Amino acid sequence: MDRATELKNRIERERRTGAGHGQHPFSVELRRAVIACIRDERRSGVADHVISDRLGVSQATLGRWAGPRWRRGRGLRPTGALVPVAITRAEVSEASAARMIVAGPAQMRVAGLTLDDLAELWRRLAC
Repeated sequence: MDRATELKNRIERERRTGAGHGQHPFSVELRRAVIACIRDERRSGVADHVISDRLGVSQATLGRWAGPRWRRGRGLRPTGALVPVAITRAEVSEASAARMIVAGPAQMRVAGLTLDDLAELWRRLAC
């Protein structure tokens, strides 16, 4: 049994005793283990919605327990976010340009762009 499944089972056991509702929080030990799991998963690049599914808790609960994925002023970059890029002039054949794929957050992918299409996309996104 993997770590997330084990933690999900522990969360479910504590929920059956009334934990997680109102004045009855989850145990400190469970919360510490879940927070460590969330942080490890995030470092591995796993999206919050996947982590919440694996643990059986909402994304809001992830944010309350382990903090948001990104905080301004901490020097951290949001995982999976679009970041500014520079497009430089390069010699690209039309055949290879047609195979360009742009990957973005939430597993978004745009395929089949030419270099000019890609430059226009970045311009419109104000990157």
